Amino acid sequence: MIQCSVCACDVPIPRRGMCSTHYRRFMRHGDPHKRLIAPVGAGTRHNSGYWMFEIDGRSVLRHVLVAEKAIGKRLPLGAEVHHVDRDRSNDSPTNLVICPSKEYHTLLHIRTAALEACGNANWRKCHICKQYDDPERLRFYEPSGLVRHFECWQRQYRKRRAA
Repeated sequence: MIQCSVCACDVPIPRRGMCSTHYRRFMRHGDPHKRLIAPVGAGTRHNSGYWMFEIDGRSVLRHVLVAEKAIGKRLPLGAEVHHVDRDRSNDSPTNLVICPSKEYHTLLHIRTAALEACGNANWRKCHICKQYDDPERLRFYEPSGLVRHFECWQRQYRKRRAA
């Protein structure tokens, strides 16, 4: 068996004569020997981009800790924390909004997208033509929560029937 050129590991070497651990370090830092170890209490970066801490045997996201500290107690069940600037690393208390539910959190994202796209947070996007319009001119389809113009739906329906 061929050994890793860095430290004679008995691990198969897929690339450049290095085991996967040393190759990953080489690709990240340019040095296969370099190990970045976070200081105690610094937390770890989660795959989703949030910082995570281990507290009393439970994993807690940093923005949740900041929100809980701001209100002085644990978040209610089902509550979610929203980043106003959508930067997951900005956990400033002025950048966080505590949403009572997932639905409310989703609504904040929908309204923000509408405001940025067309200048009116109350407008919604037709899922067929992708245009923002006044909710008075749109139809809401309850089972799936889709929003669409009746004309767009008719056009799509006719195309499907013709095919």
